[in-house]
Amino acid sequence: MSEKGKGKGKKVKPNKARTENRCFTCNEVGHWRQNSPKRHEAELMQLLSTYDYITRTFCEKRGIKLITSTPRYPQSNGLAESSNKVIINSIRKRLKGAKGKWVEELPSVLWANRTTPRASTEQTPYSLVYGCEVVVPIEAQLPTARSRTYDQNAINLSYDLDALEELREKALRTMAAQKGIVERHFNKKVKAKNFQVGDYVLRHVFQNTQEPNAGKLSIKWEGPYIISKVIGNGAYRLTTIEGMEIPRSWNAHHLKRYYF
Repeated sequence: MSEKGKGKGKKVKPNKARTENRCFTCNEVGHWRQNSPKRHEAELMQLLSTYDYITRTFCEKRGIKLITSTPRYPQSNGLAESSNKVIINSIRKRLKGAKGKWVEELPSVLWANRTTPRASTEQTPYSLVYGCEVVVPIEAQLPTARSRTYDQNAINLSYDLDALEELREKALRTMAAQKGIVERHFNKKVKAKNFQVGDYVLRHVFQNTQEPNAGKLSIKWEGPYIISKVIGNGAYRLTTIEGMEIPRSWNAHHLKRYYF
């Protein structure tokens, strides 16, 4: 750009503030380039919380039910993280020091994860999807029943798909039996804690009540407190020695009897 009416063209710098004010996106994120990383993170969290409030307000005004979890199969929430943990641990064992080569090892790790029988179902994830076991690479070189009857493979696969629901029901029964075994094993180690009104107890120290800068030398239990009310199912209300009521109810798992 150059100013008119002068002999030599003089360059004029564009007005950065005026340009950013015209663009909403630039106005929102343009100033982050000059700020510190911690300030960036704080401003981003504030911006996301504002957008979340706008979304919830928009849905409430129009009677829209906002669901943040998977409505089709809510039992699967958290299972993805569990599967990813197994995959990451397997990759870590294979890579050792060469952590940058995880992309090359990922296909083999996924193959092993999908073709390994689970203890809870006694079936492989591949068989629960397709109704049959996968053809391993060694079967391509050695003569097997499936490799010799290649022409009838499509017919056999259709039979396997017909029996797929029965295979999945069997896996569900095995899973239920496995959960029962784990539950009985866990219940053997559980010792019920029963308290009465007036009993003195200690409460487990949580992060918000922990002594600052104490580290590993901090105390694990605090109190004593007095049981003021038995709510049921292992829940109790507490009061201090001075008679001040403690907010919320507390589970017996976080309490233990106090002896003078």
